[in-house]
Amino acid sequence: MSVQQLNNTHPTGRTTGTAERPGQEHIGLAMTFDLKDELARLRQEDNWRRNGRNARTLVKERNLRMVLIAMRGGIRISEHHTAGRLAIQVLGGHLQLAVPGQSVDLHAGQLLALDFAVEYEITSHDESDVLLTVAWEGSQG
Repeated sequence: MSVQQLNNTHPTGRTTGTAERPGQEHIGLAMTFDLKDELARLRQEDNWRRNGRNARTLVKERNLRMVLIAMRGGIRISEHHTAGRLAIQVLGGHLQLAVPGQSVDLHAGQLLALDFAVEYEITSHDESDVLLTVAWEGSQG
């Protein structure tokens, strides 16, 4: 799954899945995740080996998405935007995030919040782990 799939084309609460990972329910009263284990699984899948990056949607509510992303160093997620507010939390590694007129270096332990519909581009300088959160007002998601 790519970050571009955050464009709300899938039903709320369920991912479409891949050949390696079946679609899963991602909605509930209280959900917990072992991020270390999730990241290890991402690095075992073909998408990681082929493309140097892989992602898994952890939460998929009508107005909230949380996506865990693993990236090798030197990988670029080309410019795009999401209609909601975006938070990028670097769990490990070093990223550079470009937004119109600004470039921001982000290291492990740092968080960046973007306003609605801001175009962005992500480049990983090192192998990096990212928790990307998108929030929409009301039921726009």
